[in-house]
Amino acid sequence: MFAALLLFVASELLLIRARRGLASSAKTALRTSRIAGVLIMIGLLCGVVLFFIGGWTFTPWLIASLVLIAALVVVDHQLLRPWQVRADLILLGSASSADVIRLARDSRALLGRLSSIALFALVAAVMILKPKFVV
Repeated sequence: MFAALLLFVASELLLIRARRGLASSAKTALRTSRIAGVLIMIGLLCGVVLFFIGGWTFTPWLIASLVLIAALVVVDHQLLRPWQVRADLILLGSASSADVIRLARDSRALLGRLSSIALFALVAAVMILKPKFVV
């Protein structure tokens, strides 16, 4: 979980460099983000398996985690996927510096990426701390 979070943050730092028109930084940021996504999927799969093998019940912290994960999926599909598709198309060819700058400065994508990092950090915190919610 921490490796994925660190990779997401590294991806953002690379996109800051890409704001200068550096296509290589943008390409590396996209690859880094994809690796983080794979790590998240592996973590989710392992979590589901552990839930069933461990005989856990739906505790309040687990439900909160699932709600945060659902929010993360919505942010990903609504804000990030369209940007990633556009980024792939731009960076596949010989992207101009202006294209890379426009891509790296996309405010909607930035909102999505930062929201994803925050949501993912919250998921990690809830899963580690396992707070007791009063209902």
